[in-house]
Amino acid sequence: IRCIKPNSDKSSDRFTQSSVLTQLRYTGVLETTRIRRDGFALRLPFRTFLDRYGTLGLQAHERLTYPGLNPEELRTICKRICRRWGLAGALFGKNIVFLKYYHGDKLLRLLELQRAATITIQKHVRRFLAKSQLKRLRQEEQDRRRREEEERRQRQLEAELAAARLAAEEAEKIRVKEEEARRAAQMATLRAKKKLEEEQRAAEQQRVAAIERAEAARLAAEATERKLLEEAERRRNEEAARAAAAEQARIEREEEMRKKLDAMMNATQSPSSAGPAGSVRSTLAFDTLKRRSVTDMMSGQAFLELLQDEELDDDEKMVLREKAKLRLLEDAKHRSQLRAANAKNQMEEQRQRMLDLQLIAEAEQRAREERDRQLALDEEAAKARLATMSFGSFSFGGSS
Repeated sequence: IRCIKPNSDKSSDRFTQSSVLTQLRYTGVLETTRIRRDGFALRLPFRTFLDRYGTLGLQAHERLTYPGLNPEELRTICKRICRRWGLAGALFGKNIVFLKYYHGDKLLRLLELQRAATITIQKHVRRFLAKSQLKRLRQEEQDRRRREEEERRQRQLEAELAAARLAAEEAEKIRVKEEEARRAAQMATLRAKKKLEEEQRAAEQQRVAAIERAEAARLAAEATERKLLEEAERRRNEEAARAAAAEQARIEREEEMRKKLDAMMNATQSPSSAGPAGSVRSTLAFDTLKRRSVTDMMSGQAFLELLQDEELDDDEKMVLREKAKLRLLEDAKHRSQLRAANAKNQMEEQRQRMLDLQLIAEAEQRAREERDRQLALDEEAAKARLATMSFGSFSFGGSS
Protein backbone atom coordinates (compact mmCIF):
# COMPACT_ATOMS: atom_id res chain seq x y z
CA ILE A 1 0.00 0.00 0.00
CA ARG A 2 1.39 3.39 -1.01
CA CYS A 3 0.12 6.67 0.47
CA ILE A 4 0.25 9.61 -1.94
CA LYS A 5 -0.11 13.20 -0.76
CA PRO A 6 -2.09 15.40 -3.17
CA ASN A 7 -0.03 18.49 -2.21
CA SER A 8 2.83 19.46 0.04
CA ASP A 9 0.55 21.45 2.39
CA LYS A 10 -1.86 18.53 2.93
CA SER A 11 -4.77 20.87 2.24
CA SER A 12 -8.10 19.62 0.92
CA ASP A 13 -9.52 20.14 -2.58
CA ARG A 14 -6.09 20.87 -4.13
CA PHE A 15 -4.17 18.52 -6.39
CA THR A 16 -0.53 19.15 -7.37
CA GLN A 17 0.18 17.01 -10.42
CA SER A 18 3.97 17.28 -10.39
CA SER A 19 4.18 16.33 -6.72
CA VAL A 20 1.90 13.33 -7.16
CA LEU A 21 3.82 12.20 -10.26
CA THR A 22 7.12 12.43 -8.36
CA GLN A 23 5.71 10.36 -5.50
CA LEU A 24 4.38 7.75 -7.94
CA ARG A 25 7.75 7.54 -9.67
CA TYR A 26 9.88 7.28 -6.51
CA THR A 27 7.54 4.78 -4.84
CA GLY A 28 7.76 2.52 -7.90
CA VAL A 29 4.04 2.60 -8.72
CA LEU A 30 4.61 3.57 -12.37
CA GLU A 31 7.28 0.90 -12.80
CA THR A 32 5.02 -1.67 -11.15
CA THR A 33 2.21 -0.66 -13.51
CA ARG A 34 4.49 -1.06 -16.54
CA ILE A 35 5.71 -4.46 -15.35
CA ARG A 36 2.17 -5.51 -14.62
CA ARG A 37 1.06 -4.44 -18.09
CA ASP A 38 3.95 -6.19 -19.81
CA GLY A 39 3.16 -9.31 -17.82
CA PHE A 40 -0.31 -10.79 -17.39
CA ALA A 41 -2.60 -7.85 -16.69
CA LEU A 42 -5.74 -9.99 -16.48
CA ARG A 43 -5.84 -12.89 -14.01
CA LEU A 44 -9.30 -14.36 -13.86
CA PRO A 45 -10.51 -17.54 -12.11
CA PHE A 46 -11.97 -20.12 -14.44
CA ARG A 47 -15.56 -19.54 -13.35
CA THR A 48 -15.20 -15.75 -13.56
CA PHE A 49 -13.70 -16.09 -17.05
CA LEU A 50 -16.60 -18.29 -18.19
CA ASP A 51 -19.21 -16.04 -16.56
CA ARG A 52 -17.80 -13.07 -18.46
CA TYR A 53 -16.79 -14.59 -21.82
CA GLY A 54 -18.68 -17.92 -21.88
CA THR A 55 -21.03 -16.77 -24.64
CA LEU A 56 -18.06 -16.59 -27.06
CA GLY A 57 -17.47 -20.34 -27.05
CA LEU A 58 -20.26 -22.20 -25.22
CA GLN A 59 -23.59 -23.44 -26.43
CA ALA A 60 -26.75 -22.73 -24.44
CA HIS A 61 -26.86 -26.17 -22.78
CA GLU A 62 -23.14 -25.96 -21.94
CA ARG A 63 -23.65 -22.63 -20.17
CA LEU A 64 -26.27 -24.27 -17.96
CA THR A 65 -24.02 -27.19 -16.97
CA TYR A 66 -20.55 -25.68 -16.56
CA PRO A 67 -21.09 -24.41 -12.94
CA GLY A 68 -21.06 -28.05 -11.78
CA LEU A 69 -17.78 -29.00 -13.51
CA ASN A 70 -14.46 -29.58 -11.75
CA PRO A 71 -11.42 -27.26 -12.25
CA GLU A 72 -9.79 -29.51 -14.85
CA GLU A 73 -12.92 -29.51 -17.03
CA LEU A 74 -13.29 -25.74 -16.58
CA ARG A 75 -9.65 -25.35 -17.64
CA THR A 76 -10.32 -27.36 -20.83
CA ILE A 77 -13.32 -25.15 -21.69
CA CYS A 78 -11.26 -21.97 -21.12
CA LYS A 79 -8.48 -23.30 -23.40
CA ARG A 80 -11.05 -24.04 -26.09
CA ILE A 81 -12.37 -20.46 -26.00
CA CYS A 82 -8.85 -18.99 -26.14
CA ARG A 83 -7.82 -21.23 -29.06
CA ARG A 84 -10.99 -20.40 -30.94
CA TRP A 85 -10.35 -16.66 -30.84
CA GLY A 86 -6.55 -16.85 -31.24
CA LEU A 87 -5.50 -15.57 -27.81
CA ALA A 88 -1.83 -16.44 -28.27
CA GLY A 89 0.28 -16.10 -25.12
CA ALA A 90 -2.51 -16.89 -22.67
CA LEU A 91 -1.51 -19.26 -19.86
CA PHE A 92 -3.63 -21.46 -17.64
CA GLY A 93 -2.92 -22.27 -14.03
CA LYS A 94 -4.73 -24.65 -11.75
CA ASN A 95 -7.62 -22.27 -11.16
CA ILE A 96 -6.73 -19.00 -12.98
CA VAL A 97 -6.46 -17.84 -16.61
CA PHE A 98 -3.51 -15.47 -17.24
CA LEU A 99 -4.17 -13.00 -20.06
CA LYS A 100 -2.33 -10.06 -21.61
CA TYR A 101 -3.92 -6.64 -21.49
CA TYR A 102 -4.64 -6.73 -25.23
CA HIS A 103 -6.42 -10.06 -24.77
CA GLY A 104 -9.03 -8.30 -22.65
CA ASP A 105 -9.53 -5.64 -25.34
CA LYS A 106 -10.01 -8.29 -28.01
CA LEU A 107 -12.51 -10.23 -25.90
CA LEU A 108 -14.40 -7.02 -25.16
CA ARG A 109 -14.61 -6.22 -28.90
CA LEU A 110 -15.89 -9.73 -29.58
CA LEU A 111 -18.58 -9.34 -26.90
CA GLU A 112 -19.64 -6.02 -28.43
CA LEU A 113 -19.91 -7.60 -31.89
CA GLN A 114 -21.89 -10.50 -30.45
CA ARG A 115 -24.24 -8.14 -28.63
CA ALA A 116 -24.78 -6.06 -31.81
CA ALA A 117 -25.62 -9.24 -33.73
CA THR A 118 -28.03 -10.28 -30.97
CA ILE A 119 -29.80 -6.92 -31.12
CA THR A 120 -30.12 -7.20 -34.91
CA ILE A 121 -31.66 -10.68 -34.63
CA GLN A 122 -34.08 -9.51 -31.93
CA LYS A 123 -35.07 -6.54 -34.07
CA HIS A 124 -35.98 -8.72 -37.05
CA VAL A 125 -37.83 -11.23 -34.86
CA ARG A 126 -39.87 -8.48 -33.21
CA ARG A 127 -40.61 -6.99 -36.62
CA PHE A 128 -41.84 -10.37 -37.87
CA LEU A 129 -44.03 -10.86 -34.78
CA ALA A 130 -45.49 -7.35 -35.10
CA LYS A 131 -46.30 -7.90 -38.79
CA SER A 132 -47.92 -11.24 -38.02
CA GLN A 133 -50.03 -9.68 -35.28
CA LEU A 134 -51.06 -6.78 -37.54
CA LYS A 135 -52.00 -9.20 -40.33
CA ARG A 136 -54.09 -11.27 -37.92
CA LEU A 137 -55.86 -8.17 -36.56
CA ARG A 138 -56.66 -6.93 -40.06
CA GLN A 139 -58.03 -10.33 -41.05
CA GLU A 140 -60.17 -10.42 -37.91
CA GLU A 141 -61.45 -6.92 -38.65
CA GLN A 142 -62.35 -7.92 -42.22
CA ASP A 143 -64.12 -11.04 -40.99
CA ARG A 144 -66.04 -9.03 -38.41
CA ARG A 145 -67.14 -6.48 -41.01
CA ARG A 146 -68.21 -9.24 -43.38
CA ARG A 147 -70.27 -10.90 -40.64
CA GLU A 148 -71.89 -7.60 -39.70
CA GLU A 149 -72.75 -6.89 -43.33
CA GLU A 150 -74.31 -10.33 -43.73
CA GLU A 151 -76.29 -9.88 -40.51
CA ARG A 152 -77.49 -6.46 -41.66
CA ARG A 153 -78.63 -7.86 -45.00
CA GLN A 154 -80.36 -10.74 -43.24
CA ARG A 155 -82.18 -8.35 -40.91
CA GLN A 156 -83.19 -6.16 -43.84
CA LEU A 157 -84.51 -9.16 -45.76
CA GLU A 158 -86.46 -10.36 -42.72
CA ALA A 159 -87.94 -6.89 -42.26
CA GLU A 160 -89.02 -6.79 -45.91
CA LEU A 161 -90.55 -10.24 -45.66
CA ALA A 162 -92.41 -9.27 -42.47
CA ALA A 163 -93.75 -6.13 -44.12
CA ALA A 164 -94.87 -8.14 -47.15
CA ARG A 165 -96.62 -10.68 -44.91
CA LEU A 166 -98.35 -7.91 -42.98
CA ALA A 167 -99.55 -6.26 -46.18
CA ALA A 168 -100.83 -9.61 -47.49
CA GLU A 169 -102.72 -10.23 -44.24
CA GLU A 170 -104.32 -6.79 -44.33
CA ALA A 171 -105.32 -7.27 -47.94
CA GLU A 172 -106.85 -10.64 -47.09
CA LYS A 173 -108.83 -9.11 -44.25
CA ILE A 174 -110.15 -6.42 -46.57
CA ARG A 175 -111.08 -9.00 -49.20
CA VAL A 176 -112.94 -11.07 -46.59
CA LYS A 177 -114.83 -8.03 -45.42
CA GLU A 178 -115.76 -7.10 -48.97
CA GLU A 179 -116.88 -10.64 -49.62
CA GLU A 180 -119.03 -10.62 -46.51
CA ALA A 181 -120.50 -7.29 -47.49
CA ARG A 182 -121.20 -8.59 -50.98
CA ARG A 183 -122.92 -11.65 -49.60
CA ALA A 184 -124.94 -9.53 -47.21
CA ALA A 185 -126.04 -7.35 -50.09
CA GLN A 186 -127.06 -10.34 -52.12
CA MET A 187 -129.11 -11.73 -49.22
CA ALA A 188 -130.77 -8.39 -48.75
CA THR A 189 -131.56 -8.28 -52.45
CA LEU A 190 -133.11 -11.72 -52.33
CA ARG A 191 -135.17 -10.80 -49.29
CA ALA A 192 -136.31 -7.66 -51.03
CA LYS A 193 -137.32 -9.57 -54.14
CA LYS A 194 -139.31 -11.98 -52.05
CA LYS A 195 -141.13 -9.15 -50.30
CA LEU A 196 -141.57 -7.19 -53.56
CA GLU A 197 -144.82 -8.91 -54.30
CA GLU A 198 -146.22 -8.10 -50.89
CA GLU A 199 -145.06 -4.59 -50.43
CA GLN A 200 -143.41 -3.13 -53.52
CA ARG A 201 -142.99 0.24 -51.92
CA ALA A 202 -141.50 -1.24 -48.80
CA ALA A 203 -139.33 -3.50 -50.92
CA GLU A 204 -138.15 -0.55 -52.98
CA GLN A 205 -137.24 1.32 -49.81
CA GLN A 206 -135.47 -1.74 -48.47
CA ARG A 207 -133.54 -2.14 -51.73
CA VAL A 208 -132.47 1.51 -51.65
CA ALA A 209 -131.45 1.14 -48.03
CA ALA A 210 -129.48 -1.98 -48.84
CA ILE A 211 -127.72 -0.21 -51.72
CA GLU A 212 -126.88 2.71 -49.44
CA ARG A 213 -125.54 0.39 -46.78
CA ALA A 214 -123.43 -1.44 -49.37
CA GLU A 215 -122.07 1.84 -50.69
CA ALA A 216 -121.23 3.00 -47.19
CA ALA A 217 -119.51 -0.32 -46.47
CA ARG A 218 -117.53 -0.04 -49.69
CA LEU A 219 -116.45 3.51 -48.90
CA ALA A 220 -115.50 2.45 -45.38
CA ALA A 221 -113.55 -0.51 -46.73
CA GLU A 222 -111.73 1.71 -49.22
CA ALA A 223 -110.96 4.23 -46.49
CA THR A 224 -109.67 1.45 -44.24
CA GLU A 225 -107.58 0.05 -47.07
CA ARG A 226 -106.05 3.46 -47.82
CA LYS A 227 -105.30 3.97 -44.14
CA LEU A 228 -103.65 0.58 -43.86
CA LEU A 229 -101.60 1.16 -47.01
CA GLU A 230 -100.48 4.58 -45.72
CA GLU A 231 -99.58 3.06 -42.32
CA ALA A 232 -97.54 0.30 -44.01
CA GLU A 233 -95.74 2.84 -46.21
CA ARG A 234 -94.96 5.02 -43.20
CA ARG A 235 -93.58 2.02 -41.28
CA ARG A 236 -91.40 1.02 -44.23
CA ASN A 237 -90.01 4.56 -44.47
CA GLU A 238 -89.28 4.66 -40.72
CA GLU A 239 -87.55 1.25 -40.88
CA ALA A 240 -85.42 2.41 -43.83
CA ALA A 241 -84.46 5.65 -42.00
CA ARG A 242 -83.53 3.79 -38.81
CA ALA A 243 -81.48 1.25 -40.79
CA ALA A 244 -79.61 4.04 -42.62
CA ALA A 245 -78.86 5.85 -39.33
CA ALA A 246 -77.66 2.63 -37.68
CA GLU A 247 -75.46 1.84 -40.69
CA GLN A 248 -73.92 5.32 -40.63
CA ALA A 249 -73.21 5.09 -36.87
CA ARG A 250 -71.69 1.62 -37.29
CA ILE A 251 -69.42 2.85 -40.13
CA GLU A 252 -68.25 5.81 -37.97
CA ARG A 253 -67.52 3.50 -34.99
CA GLU A 254 -65.61 1.07 -37.23
CA GLU A 255 -63.55 3.91 -38.73
CA GLU A 256 -62.67 5.25 -35.27
CA MET A 257 -61.74 1.77 -33.99
CA ARG A 258 -59.59 1.14 -37.10
CA LYS A 259 -57.67 4.39 -36.59
CA LYS A 260 -57.04 3.56 -32.94
CA LEU A 261 -55.87 0.03 -33.77
CA ASP A 262 -53.54 1.40 -36.51
CA ALA A 263 -52.09 3.92 -34.05
CA MET A 264 -51.59 1.19 -31.43
CA MET A 265 -49.81 -1.09 -33.94
CA ASN A 266 -47.59 1.78 -35.20
CA ALA A 267 -46.46 2.39 -31.56
CA THR A 268 -45.75 -1.36 -31.06
CA GLN A 269 -43.59 -1.45 -34.28
CA SER A 270 -41.10 1.11 -33.02
CA PRO A 271 -37.62 -0.49 -33.38
CA SER A 272 -35.39 -0.64 -30.40
CA SER A 273 -31.75 0.42 -30.45
CA ALA A 274 -28.94 0.38 -27.91
CA GLY A 275 -25.24 1.23 -27.88
CA PRO A 276 -22.33 -1.15 -27.32
CA ALA A 277 -21.87 -2.65 -23.85
CA GLY A 278 -19.30 -0.88 -21.73
CA SER A 279 -20.20 -1.41 -18.07
CA VAL A 280 -22.41 -3.21 -15.60
CA ARG A 281 -24.96 -0.36 -15.67
CA SER A 282 -25.45 -0.58 -19.46
CA THR A 283 -25.85 -4.39 -19.20
CA LEU A 284 -28.51 -3.99 -16.50
CA ALA A 285 -30.34 -1.41 -18.61
CA PHE A 286 -30.28 -3.79 -21.60
CA ASP A 287 -31.65 -6.67 -19.50
CA THR A 288 -34.39 -4.44 -18.13
CA LEU A 289 -35.37 -3.35 -21.65
CA LYS A 290 -35.41 -6.95 -22.85
CA ARG A 291 -37.65 -8.06 -19.95
CA ARG A 292 -40.04 -5.17 -20.58
CA SER A 293 -40.23 -6.13 -24.28
CA VAL A 294 -41.20 -9.71 -23.42
CA THR A 295 -43.75 -8.40 -20.90
CA ASP A 296 -45.22 -6.10 -23.56
CA MET A 297 -45.62 -9.03 -25.97
CA MET A 298 -47.40 -11.05 -23.28
CA SER A 299 -49.59 -8.07 -22.35
CA GLY A 300 -50.51 -7.63 -26.04
CA GLN A 301 -51.62 -11.27 -26.24
CA ALA A 302 -53.68 -10.91 -23.05
CA PHE A 303 -55.21 -7.69 -24.44
CA LEU A 304 -56.27 -9.53 -27.63
CA GLU A 305 -57.82 -12.33 -25.58
CA LEU A 306 -59.69 -9.76 -23.48
CA LEU A 307 -60.99 -8.00 -26.59
CA GLN A 308 -62.35 -11.33 -27.86
CA ASP A 309 -64.57 -11.65 -24.77
CA GLU A 310 -68.15 -11.61 -26.05
CA GLU A 311 -69.53 -10.26 -22.75
CA LEU A 312 -67.89 -6.84 -23.29
CA ASP A 313 -69.78 -4.21 -25.23
CA ASP A 314 -68.30 -1.79 -27.74
CA ASP A 315 -67.81 1.04 -25.21
CA GLU A 316 -65.87 -1.19 -22.81
CA LYS A 317 -63.69 -2.48 -25.63
CA MET A 318 -63.03 1.08 -26.74
CA VAL A 319 -61.97 2.06 -23.18
CA LEU A 320 -59.65 -0.98 -23.06
CA ARG A 321 -58.06 0.01 -26.35
CA GLU A 322 -57.49 3.56 -25.08
CA LYS A 323 -55.83 2.21 -21.92
CA ALA A 324 -53.67 -0.15 -23.98
CA LYS A 325 -52.63 2.71 -26.22
CA LEU A 326 -51.62 4.86 -23.21
CA ARG A 327 -49.68 1.95 -21.75
CA LEU A 328 -47.83 1.38 -25.04
CA LEU A 329 -46.94 5.08 -25.16
CA GLU A 330 -45.62 4.98 -21.58
CA ASP A 331 -43.61 1.81 -22.26
CA ALA A 332 -42.13 3.32 -25.44
CA LYS A 333 -41.16 6.45 -23.49
CA HIS A 334 -39.57 4.34 -20.75
CA ARG A 335 -37.62 2.29 -23.30
CA SER A 336 -36.42 5.49 -24.97
CA GLN A 337 -35.23 6.82 -21.59
CA LEU A 338 -33.38 3.55 -20.89
CA ARG A 339 -31.69 3.67 -24.28
CA ALA A 340 -30.69 7.31 -23.78
CA ALA A 341 -29.28 6.56 -20.29
CA ASN A 342 -27.42 3.52 -21.64
CA ALA A 343 -25.86 5.53 -24.49
CA LYS A 344 -24.94 8.35 -22.11
CA ASN A 345 -23.25 5.95 -19.66
CA GLN A 346 -21.29 4.31 -22.46
CA MET A 347 -20.10 7.65 -23.83
CA GLU A 348 -19.10 8.81 -20.35
CA GLU A 349 -17.15 5.61 -19.67
CA GLN A 350 -15.41 5.79 -23.07
CA ARG A 351 -14.44 9.42 -22.46
CA GLN A 352 -13.14 8.61 -18.97
CA ARG A 353 -11.14 5.68 -20.34
CA MET A 354 -9.57 7.89 -23.03
CA LEU A 355 -8.70 10.54 -20.43
CA ASP A 356 -7.02 7.92 -18.22
CA LEU A 357 -4.96 6.59 -21.14
CA GLN A 358 -3.99 10.13 -22.11
CA LEU A 359 -2.86 10.95 -18.55
CA ILE A 360 -0.77 7.77 -18.37
CA ALA A 361 0.89 8.54 -21.73
CA GLU A 362 1.66 12.10 -20.66
CA ALA A 363 3.12 10.92 -17.36
CA GLU A 364 5.36 8.40 -19.11
CA GLN A 365 6.52 11.04 -21.62
CA ARG A 366 7.39 13.47 -18.82
CA ALA A 367 9.24 10.70 -16.95
CA ARG A 368 11.37 9.92 -20.02
CA GLU A 369 12.16 13.59 -20.58
CA GLU A 370 13.09 14.03 -16.93
CA ARG A 371 15.32 10.96 -17.03
CA ASP A 372 17.09 12.15 -20.21
CA ARG A 373 17.59 15.60 -18.74
CA GLN A 374 19.03 14.14 -15.53
CA LEU A 375 21.42 11.92 -17.50
CA ALA A 376 22.62 14.91 -19.53
CA LEU A 377 23.21 16.92 -16.36
CA ASP A 378 25.16 14.04 -14.78
CA GLU A 379 27.29 13.68 -17.91
CA GLU A 380 28.10 17.40 -18.01
CA ALA A 381 29.00 17.38 -14.30
CA ALA A 382 31.33 14.40 -14.81
CA LYS A 383 33.09 16.15 -17.69
CA ALA A 384 33.51 19.28 -15.59
CA ARG A 385 35.06 17.33 -12.70
CA LEU A 386 37.51 15.59 -15.06
CA ALA A 387 38.54 18.93 -16.51
CA THR A 388 39.36 20.37 -13.08
CA MET A 389 41.41 17.36 -11.93
CA SER A 390 45.32 17.57 -12.20
CA PHE A 391 47.38 14.38 -12.61
CA GLY A 392 50.88 16.03 -12.48
CA SER A 393 53.58 14.29 -14.54
CA PHE A 394 51.60 11.03 -14.68
CA SER A 395 50.58 10.01 -18.17
CA PHE A 396 48.27 7.21 -19.18
CA GLY A 397 50.12 4.38 -20.92
CA GLY A 398 53.56 6.10 -20.84
CA SER A 399 56.70 6.62 -18.61
CA SER A 400 57.88 9.80 -16.83
